[in-house]
Amino acid sequence: MRMFFRRKNTGGSGRRQAELVLRGSWTSELYGRGPVRVPAHPDVDAFLAQRPMPSVRPGDDGFAKYVNGNDDLMRAMWCYVLLHHPDSAVRGACLRSPRLVTGFALIPDRVADLLLDEEVAQDAAATVWRLSETGLRIVLNVVLSRGLVASGFTAEQTKSALILLRRTCPPDRLAALEAGPAAEQEDTSLDVFGTASRLVDLSAAVEREYDALDERQRDLRRDWQYLDRLASSGEAPEAALAGPVAIRRIGHRLNGTGGIALMREVAACAGDLSAQRMAERDLNRRWDRIGDWMA
Repeated sequence: MRMFFRRKNTGGSGRRQAELVLRGSWTSELYGRGPVRVPAHPDVDAFLAQRPMPSVRPGDDGFAKYVNGNDDLMRAMWCYVLLHHPDSAVRGACLRSPRLVTGFALIPDRVADLLLDEEVAQDAAATVWRLSETGLRIVLNVVLSRGLVASGFTAEQTKSALILLRRTCPPDRLAALEAGPAAEQEDTSLDVFGTASRLVDLSAAVEREYDALDERQRDLRRDWQYLDRLASSGEAPEAALAGPVAIRRIGHRLNGTGGIALMREVAACAGDLSAQRMAERDLNRRWDRIGDWMA
């Protein structure tokens, strides 16, 4: 996962006044796509101990309404942000922190990615064993690329991550680790829910962006053949098309895994998770011509 950042001087001469502006596709997990400002050199434990926590998206009324004053949720989001910090010392400190919100849905997925980060891989492995059984299952799904949406781990990366996990595994978690790679079938209910949740967020973000688009961008969003070419190319689309391309890519992966039946299951779950089943209606047209799906 690529990250882009630049420094921002917020004034003053102290080291802690410096900020970084982080960009990347991962920011769309935090209530809409957009850059996130972070301290360049935070004391991670002190930062996460704040009450109330500062907003991840200050000045965004929609985000404030979404969080609704939930300080624990804001802390969890900051944990996710700090695990993307370009300074490996900050990523490592966050992984080691007792304030890391390991129960937040996005954390296990990110910890799995950090098993491939040489600078913090040992800390990431130690964090895996602080996760719940559900969290461990998410990590193994990512490492083994066996979720509904493939993680992209290569065979060599999977081998490296599993060796590291085996070396660091406490005796009381060994059975769970060995059962993961050996299992012929896993419970996919969590994957259906997680994929549906991701699609709800993507659908909402795509809708929010619509008014700011020009006519060319709006036309390209409706061109499913063009979106499919982008989805299969592996290249990063322009920002205005990132959401529609991601939705098409997920649709193709679901179709390849379980056909239209699995697509319908995920779409129905997305409908359950959205107001007036808006996400399900949106997917109905955005998945047009994927396999047997017809809008």
